[in-house]
Amino acid sequence: MSRFRLLLSLVVVLLMSASALADYVIVPVENGGFALPGDGKTRGFDMNQGAAYTASGVLTEVPGWNTNLGAGAVDSGVENPWICDPGPAHDQWSWTADGDGWAAYLMDNDGPVWQTTAHQMKEGEQYLLSFYTGPTGNWGNMPMVGKATLYGVAKNQVTELASLTVDFSALSWWPPNFYWSNYTLGYTATFENEMSGLYLGVMFDNIGNTMTGAPVPGTGGDSWIGVDDVKFIPEPATIALLGLGGLSLVRARKRS
Repeated sequence: MSRFRLLLSLVVVLLMSASALADYVIVPVENGGFALPGDGKTRGFDMNQGAAYTASGVLTEVPGWNTNLGAGAVDSGVENPWICDPGPAHDQWSWTADGDGWAAYLMDNDGPVWQTTAHQMKEGEQYLLSFYTGPTGNWGNMPMVGKATLYGVAKNQVTELASLTVDFSALSWWPPNFYWSNYTLGYTATFENEMSGLYLGVMFDNIGNTMTGAPVPGTGGDSWIGVDDVKFIPEPATIALLGLGGLSLVRARKRS
């Protein structure tokens, strides 16, 4: 293959990739792997809405994340299994989705944890949220049910845009890494979203206590779910297109 044809192939692949990526917005998520503050197990997420404490009792915050107004965390926060639960008996806790040992844990009835990004939504933009979640604890009969939500906020008004609920109640939570999986949640912004001046946000919650037949929290058991590696990604077909484009160029070079 001539250099001209090789260059033309490269241009075509780049144009196809740019077109596929055009509407997908990779919105930054602060501390999406929960590696900060990185100073031990943290109970709570922020000091303004339910003070957060490390295991040693020092006030701290988990950057980027907030707890729901008026809902201080009883037993939710960020944990590094190797630091908090050392020893062979807890080796399974060392697994996290992004491999850094840190993840968020959410107890039923503690309220959601959320982050409003700096991205103002525009009509036609597409967002694809990727995250890992799984069951991390259950005592008694409390269901283990996680809910992920994409929301928009403007002038202190929150609008739920899309949500995904995952019920882990039928699973054993030990060892916890056996049941962590990757999930995605997508949304396409509308004209109304843009006109309302909405900023995009992400929220996670353990809603086990709201399920039919669930015991009163603290009386019939409690449950916990984990969340990790939260980020916005390109649509999977786009990633595949980029890979195929690169592969075609390699093949073209070999034939030239």
